[in-house]
Amino acid sequence: MTKQTIAVLFGGRSVEHEVSILTGLQIIHAFDKERFNVVPIYVCKNNKWWTGKKLWDKDFYKNINFKKLKNFDFKKQKIDVFFPAFHGTYGEDGCIQGFFEILNKPYVGPRILAAAISMSKSATKQICIANKIPVLDYILLNKNDWEVKNFFDFPVFVKPNNLGSSIGVSSAKNEHQLQMAIAGAFIFDYQVIVEPQIKSLLEINCAISDGEVSELEEPQKDADILSFEQKYLKAGKKLSIQGMASMQRVLDPKSITLEQKEQIQNYSKEIYKILDGSGVWRIDFMIDKDKNQIYLNEINSIPGSLAYYLWPKISFTELLTQLVESAIKKYEQKNSINLRLERKIFNA
Repeated sequence: MTKQTIAVLFGGRSVEHEVSILTGLQIIHAFDKERFNVVPIYVCKNNKWWTGKKLWDKDFYKNINFKKLKNFDFKKQKIDVFFPAFHGTYGEDGCIQGFFEILNKPYVGPRILAAAISMSKSATKQICIANKIPVLDYILLNKNDWEVKNFFDFPVFVKPNNLGSSIGVSSAKNEHQLQMAIAGAFIFDYQVIVEPQIKSLLEINCAISDGEVSELEEPQKDADILSFEQKYLKAGKKLSIQGMASMQRVLDPKSITLEQKEQIQNYSKEIYKILDGSGVWRIDFMIDKDKNQIYLNEINSIPGSLAYYLWPKISFTELLTQLVESAIKKYEQKNSINLRLERKIFNA
């Protein structure tokens, strides 16, 4: 059997650059090497594409020596399927997906529209509202036109609108903290959202791939916000190669009812279908325990570690194989569409 060549891309221009490297490393090491040739492609912060054997070594990224790498050359390297492992802007927001569409190549993960919408918290909320999926109220602020005005009772959460990994997210308990939180979030994004903070909060996450939902998880945290450190730094100090997989969590949590579990899974299936989802998504939910109300919080269309830890019945290797097969199938479906219509306008 001829091996397919899979290019795994990671790094990129986002502030989630290092997190993407972790996900990329996990993916390249987990692939079935008997079925696939894996080509790692590291996209550095100035947008140059690099490849080489050194990219397999996690210690190489502590002090990258580009002399030991070579520029990736599309003309010399035949790629069967592209596998983006980017997080955040330019990689998870439709940009790289549009590039693959122009190349007319199969790629794993969300299509352009799904990536763009899910990257924007405000756009995600509007889609949910239109389809009667509950979300928290919010105010959207633009960097060039905003004022410190709280439309909700304190405390509130302030978040960059187009970012993940808890970067730039903070809680505000008064007007001064609100001003500082908004200014801090604008460092990372040109749009910021403000939401009321649920006082009796339970966070539950669900992954979905090809319409099939995973086990649910309850992330374990020691503050109002699940911080970047809790997600990616082992014991809060050392960067873990396991990324999100190393975070403390409870699978199939007993803190929710069977009815709540089914509702979360149904909402996940619904939004995945509405946005023509593909690849693995992790969809994060919030439950207001006082009101017994579920809210969809955000969509991660290329989640950290691809949320493989939420699929205990299959291995990460099997999940990756399924994702490649699904990407090829979707590519073939798209290319079966007729793009030609002979009108002979210039011969009239």
